[in-house]
Amino acid sequence: MAAHTFVALDYAVLISFLVLSAGIGVYFAWHDRRGNSNRQFLTANRQLNWLPVSMSMMASFLSAASVLGVPAEVFVRGSTFWYGSISTTLAILMAAFIFMPMYYKMDITSINEYLEKRFSSRAIRKIGSILFIVHTGGIKAVVWTDVVQVILIYVAYIMVIASGLHHLGGFGAMWQIAGDGGRLIFNNFSLSPYETYTTWTMVFSWTITWMGMYCANQTQAQRYASIGSLRGARIALMLNIPGTILNVSMAVLSGLTLYAVYGNCDPRLTGDIRKADQLMPYIVQDMLHNYPGLSGLLATAVYSSSLSTLSSGYNALAAVTWEDFMRPWIKSSEATALRITKLTAASYGLVSIAVAFLVGTMESIVQAASSLSGALCGPMVAVFVLGFLFPCCKKKGAIVGTLVSIIISGWMALGSILYPRKPYALPTTTAGCSHFNETITSGSYESPPWPSGIYQLYHISFMWVAFVGFVVDLIVSLAVSLAFGCGDNNGT
Repeated sequence: MAAHTFVALDYAVLISFLVLSAGIGVYFAWHDRRGNSNRQFLTANRQLNWLPVSMSMMASFLSAASVLGVPAEVFVRGSTFWYGSISTTLAILMAAFIFMPMYYKMDITSINEYLEKRFSSRAIRKIGSILFIVHTGGIKAVVWTDVVQVILIYVAYIMVIASGLHHLGGFGAMWQIAGDGGRLIFNNFSLSPYETYTTWTMVFSWTITWMGMYCANQTQAQRYASIGSLRGARIALMLNIPGTILNVSMAVLSGLTLYAVYGNCDPRLTGDIRKADQLMPYIVQDMLHNYPGLSGLLATAVYSSSLSTLSSGYNALAAVTWEDFMRPWIKSSEATALRITKLTAASYGLVSIAVAFLVGTMESIVQAASSLSGALCGPMVAVFVLGFLFPCCKKKGAIVGTLVSIIISGWMALGSILYPRKPYALPTTTAGCSHFNETITSGSYESPPWPSGIYQLYHISFMWVAFVGFVVDLIVSLAVSLAFGCGDNNGT
């Protein structure tokens, strides 16, 4: 592919979006400057409508991992990722009918307040807070900014799919090529823990991951609390089911389209790009460079996917930090509390820039997101599940189980980063490249081999990390609770 760069209109589109996002925040800051309080900043005083909040929930997890990473994973490993739509549905249903009603009725700013009341322990509350802060990396401005961003993200998917199908000659041609290339995988029931994606990893482990996003997540809890009624909050959640299914489906279709276009002339093998994560921007520049502004629009969608996740996360991080760590020790007015909360949110933004450099050492964006967050997501979900569904679980059990779970899942995640396995991918080739004289084939249809020694732990698919942490936490917590007897929480 000839090199194509941004033109003036591309920069104009990107800058206009960034100005729009900043403008929304400035508008609400100015509009609500009088009578604004810390509660208003964090939960909008339960004055928001369920429709924009529902879109904001979806946008919070339409991250760069989904816009760039999921299509790349489908290109490399096939369409098994689509089963993620089942896990998201299960997680949302549990959130709507089990977890969210409790948070809403308790009228709490930090969901870790629930842990303190359930287990009669500030220690378990602080553990939950730390898990969220490490896991996550003015709510009204965040919600309305997310509405704009979710629209742009779907536009990006449509651009890629439409341009690819036009090039290939229609949906049927794309589907045929993807099938011939082994990318249509909807029946992988392998029990090997070393295969990256199977039906089991997507349904079981991915459900835990999505429960971490919808059932035990401060970001979403603040959205529940920003709606005027419990019924409205449940409607907002239920609308996320078709929304997330659409998101996963469009990401998978984008990945299949990428393979149909480039599977026989892989730009990674020709040296045009370095990683599969770069395929989404590549196809837009390759096929739509004659339409100024579209490359800028895709860049805008990628930035917006990051901003929608980060803006929500920083607001939630600030809420947890203030409520669980600062408020008990700092006696201040509402105005001072508001300033501290805003400064805290900004500080987390600076820290996340440094953490982002870790992603560059990993095989893919999805691996980075799943490995690092999964080590904490499993224990975080488990402690809330124990509180909600297991009355016999007591304070000591919850603390010991969560700490053991963090150690084991963290060990797995860290080991997979320090001792990475050989990348496994389905085949691609350069046989169809008209501009490339050498034929190179990469990848294999064979399953990854079983490792030996300690690598049996380190080379388990990163998709299982959250599930392992969840199960270990449940088993250890319940065992310790039963060992000390199911008395009251005081002392046990």
